[in-house]
Amino acid sequence: MFHKVMAFDDLVPGKPYLRDAEGVRFVLVREGEAVMAVSDLCTHAAAVLDRGRVVQGIITCPMHGARFDLRNGACVNAPYDALRVYRCRIVDGQVEVDVGANAD
Repeated sequence: MFHKVMAFDDLVPGKPYLRDAEGVRFVLVREGEAVMAVSDLCTHAAAVLDRGRVVQGIITCPMHGARFDLRNGACVNAPYDALRVYRCRIVDGQVEVDVGANAD
């Protein structure tokens, strides 16, 4: 089930936004006209990723530098588990996220 989480126009490209739906915390990031959502906790040491830096679709954990691809959740620089990825869509200018299912 999709949940409205914020207006698309309010998303600054490359800036992570912490959001919550049904008790699930996730990070929302805009890249161009695309929006991606991944779980907020790094799979390495459970650090929060909403304070991480995003460059070219990769979010870096502020604690130990683990880097995750926002498109598929894969860790690209260490053998850590992938982040959970959530499906996103834009309806009438609002970003909606499905926290009940993986994007894959």
